[in-house]
Amino acid sequence: MEDGETRILQKDSGAIIEKLTEFKRLYRQKSEMVRRLEIELQNLKEQLARKDEHIRALLGSLSWRITAPLRTVCSFFINAASSERVRKREPEPACQMQQAQHSVVSESSDSKPVNIVPRPDALKILYVLNSFPKLSETFVLNEIVELIKRGHDVRILALHNPNENIVNADIFRYQLIKRARFVHDEPRMPLEEKTIIKAYNDIDIVHSHFAAEGAEAGARVASILKKPFTFTAHAYEIFDIAHVDLKRLKYLVEAASLVITPSEYNKKHLLDIAGSGHRDRIRIVRATIDADKFPPRALPGPDSGKNIITMGRLVKKKGTIYLVKAMRLVVEKYPDARLSIVGDGPEQGLLETCIKKWNLEKNVFLLGAMSNEECNGLLDLSDIAVLPCITSDSGDRDVCPLTLQEAMAKEIPVVSTFAASVPELVEDGVSGLLVPEKDKRALAAALIRLIEDPALRKKLGENGRKRILGEFNITVQADKLICLWQTLNETTRNYEAGI
Repeated sequence: MEDGETRILQKDSGAIIEKLTEFKRLYRQKSEMVRRLEIELQNLKEQLARKDEHIRALLGSLSWRITAPLRTVCSFFINAASSERVRKREPEPACQMQQAQHSVVSESSDSKPVNIVPRPDALKILYVLNSFPKLSETFVLNEIVELIKRGHDVRILALHNPNENIVNADIFRYQLIKRARFVHDEPRMPLEEKTIIKAYNDIDIVHSHFAAEGAEAGARVASILKKPFTFTAHAYEIFDIAHVDLKRLKYLVEAASLVITPSEYNKKHLLDIAGSGHRDRIRIVRATIDADKFPPRALPGPDSGKNIITMGRLVKKKGTIYLVKAMRLVVEKYPDARLSIVGDGPEQGLLETCIKKWNLEKNVFLLGAMSNEECNGLLDLSDIAVLPCITSDSGDRDVCPLTLQEAMAKEIPVVSTFAASVPELVEDGVSGLLVPEKDKRALAAALIRLIEDPALRKKLGENGRKRILGEFNITVQADKLICLWQTLNETTRNYEAGI
């Protein structure tokens, strides 16, 4: 009996031990889950605290408080000067045609819609685009707005409306949505011959941006209307192997009356693809900014040199990860140096991980996507602007970036790389500093050099603005574009008249 009872007790004890072991395992799992959740919660609290600290630092900073009234006053005078400049503007290049007078633009307030009176001899331009309005395509917006300000009749046909959460103010100021129709969204405009002819039979020029689906649609619309077709070839669609369609690109070059591109670097690349026989049909018109919107920043006193900013989509070609790596070296010498990263995109997760891993939470801040107006305000607080462009593994690269142009217009010294066409915008040692791609040490050295040399910051800033006013501004480049279109329009009319 005793042996039998012992076996029963042993069996019961074994079952109890198994249950206790299972309970302990489950308890450990639950405890680990709770621990992880507590860590995640703490991380979220710390992130919120850092962002709150940074926002408070920006909004409460001495320069922000002191320059607020100055920015308001400057904005008033800039708007007044802009209107006066439009009234007194010299005639556009006539290209041996009748010289035209500009319309007067009423810009009483940045917050109010602008009343435009198209001039009698206005060009009627149809923009056929992939999507509109798109926050990252400021150069398209700048171009359209400048044409409207000059009294030209601009209409927009886009395949899609991206319905982004952040929209630049000029979309509302110039009531651009009222000018737009969409192939796949409302208000809808199908790509049907009868519909296109009925809606756009009076168009003079059809223009597209990017050698992609929108340009294919533009070529089709121009063919239906029997009007000249032009398009601007930019970057990803001619460089990035994941997006380049050589068959489509060659078709568009053949279909276009003229091909526009923003740099000599791009033109050479296009000629390598399409053939040197197209040299005279590929013209350079820079993708640029409205320099009037980016006046030199008003400083309350000597700047520290340690407030650094980078702006742009968080994609590989912007090279932002190399800037974060460089900041590790900068912070070793200047622990109070700060970097604001404006933009969002697929690289954001990697940047967040590296910032935390390298203990840069008090020095590097991810601010997310912002409108042009918000970026302009942040530039007022910045001493140095950086965009360490690279050629990505897929071949994508930047072309004379607008964010660098905006900083240069505000006389903020810039740092970038020798990648692609950047040297066409920034002359090393004259209007900015350039370093080799992906070189964190050279990048850090350039930043430290600027931090330590206020005179150099001032010289590069002043020369940078001169560079923008001389070539990289929408006034100069719109003159070129309009001249090209006027010539095409006159040639088409002469052909139709049998001259």
